[in-house]
Amino acid sequence: MTKKAKLGKRRKDRFYHLAKETGYRSRSAFKLLQLNRQFNFLQTARVLIDLCAAPGGWLQAAVENTPVSSLIIGVDLVPIKPIHNVITLQEDITTEKCRQSLQRELKGWKADCVIHDGAPNVGTAWIQDAFSQATLCLKAVKLACDFLRKGGSFVTKVFRSKDYHSLLWVFQQLFKKVSATKPQASRNESAEIFVVCQNYIAPDKIDPRIFDSKFIFEEVEPMKKLQLPAMTSSSTQKTPAEEYSELKQINVSEFVARADFMDVLAKASELVFDSSVFLRHPLTTEDLKDCCKDIRVLGKADIRRLLTWRKKMREFLDRQPESDSENDEKDTNKETEETGFTIEDEADAMAQQIRLDVHMKAKRKKRKDQMKERKQQEKMRLKMLVTEKSGNFFHDQELFSKRVNMKKTLESDHEESVPTKKKKQRQVEEVEDDLDPVGLAIGTKMATSKKAKREIEDSGYHRWSFNDDDLPDWFVEEEKKFYVKQMPVTREEVDQYNKRLKDLSARPIAKIVEAKARKKKKALRRLQVLRKKAESVTDLSGASGVEKASQLRNIYKKMQLKPKEKVQYVVSKKHGTRSRKPGRPAGVKGRYKMVDSRMKKDKRAEKNQQKAQKRKRRK
Repeated sequence: MTKKAKLGKRRKDRFYHLAKETGYRSRSAFKLLQLNRQFNFLQTARVLIDLCAAPGGWLQAAVENTPVSSLIIGVDLVPIKPIHNVITLQEDITTEKCRQSLQRELKGWKADCVIHDGAPNVGTAWIQDAFSQATLCLKAVKLACDFLRKGGSFVTKVFRSKDYHSLLWVFQQLFKKVSATKPQASRNESAEIFVVCQNYIAPDKIDPRIFDSKFIFEEVEPMKKLQLPAMTSSSTQKTPAEEYSELKQINVSEFVARADFMDVLAKASELVFDSSVFLRHPLTTEDLKDCCKDIRVLGKADIRRLLTWRKKMREFLDRQPESDSENDEKDTNKETEETGFTIEDEADAMAQQIRLDVHMKAKRKKRKDQMKERKQQEKMRLKMLVTEKSGNFFHDQELFSKRVNMKKTLESDHEESVPTKKKKQRQVEEVEDDLDPVGLAIGTKMATSKKAKREIEDSGYHRWSFNDDDLPDWFVEEEKKFYVKQMPVTREEVDQYNKRLKDLSARPIAKIVEAKARKKKKALRRLQVLRKKAESVTDLSGASGVEKASQLRNIYKKMQLKPKEKVQYVVSKKHGTRSRKPGRPAGVKGRYKMVDSRMKKDKRAEKNQQKAQKRKRRK
């Protein structure tokens, strides 16, 4: 079977990382959510018991999907970290003490649903681990029958082993509807499967042998069924012993040779290598041998791999020459007699395996690149990835250009009415105010986490609406002080966007930036000209150091920009004689210019005359 990393960040499991993102304590929470989406057993569970609940992933999912103020109890051998609105017990579900603790917490109530996701400490032989899990499941259903109401539900995890059908037979005696399914969150290579039992019969008396693991899981000849009060199955249904009698070991040579190999695979519990030809073949890897040990626990990928191996073995056998005489058999190579294939066949098989490995490696790399590209596109869609075209600077520049164009339109449009101008000014103000820092923080939280988005949307239906009429004044004033809803964002997140908006407002406009850039460019040009002149002066061989220094000072003075002198305009006055030139006006310092008081009026009259002449020509 395929090997898979199972520790921390090395685990290649999207549900593992999704659980970390959404805040669930374990990836198994998605299994319960998917089962509930299919069978809807949590929506009506006013009282729920979770057996083997640690670390608490199923409890978290149950709290979110059960009705408000439901009673939820979690039981496990190890302590469970506290969860809001959940009662946790550290007990062993197979003991009487656990039963008494549950009775004390329920206080006479009956449970609507009992869920069980427990498994023993695995790591020994598979048969022993599967039997331990089946026994634990039998103990769980026994405890569930003591506390379930009539019509209640029971959800449990079981391993697909030879005891699987026995457990289903037990469930069918106690519940009207029994469904087995494997949710998407469960790994394909895992042997686990989930059984959802609905409509508990609640018989008056249950035969204790139905909860006895030695009796239920005993491998015996076909026997008559137990006549229990809880039995509702038809007489044509097979007993566990009858079903187990059909499971058998089949040789690999028979599986490869027969045309109805799918029927052989369906009836087989184990494929035994009876020939060294298949056992020593290079394509027979250790993973393939492990797959043949227990056919019942294989997933789709492992079955597909086994069928591909059978096809290649068929092709290999078809290429082998058939020997018609005993002399041919004696003359064959000793190695061929032992292994069943020659060195050339082994080389061909190895070459084929190498080509297959290269093809699979390229396929994995292509799938990885596609996954990376999809993630990048998703980040760009959620505005989590800043590119050259989608950066804040270009967006702000575009937004600024829109504001400037709108303002120019308002300034140039002198013929529009006052209400229209006010409306456009209001539109400009709306553009300048996009969202406030609180809205930006909430939007970011909704865009980066699906769970946070769901919580914020659910919190929109709250008790702070307060839109009643005809209330007393003293009551309204009191409510304004204390009846305030808390925002789903922290002060630090709001301050972060406040600072970002301040930085955006402090940026200079595009014209100022361009003017500064032009000024800097001119200064660089003057500096280059000054550097060339200074180099030409220093290269003079006949001049002394004092002369070179004086020339450099003169060049530096000429290159310096002199501030523009302000010109003051003074209106001329009439004097007694025209021959006399007027002197500097009193109180005027620096440069000044005498202007005629009639000059402005004369120019305006001249323009009006030109406009009147143009109108006459048009007429």
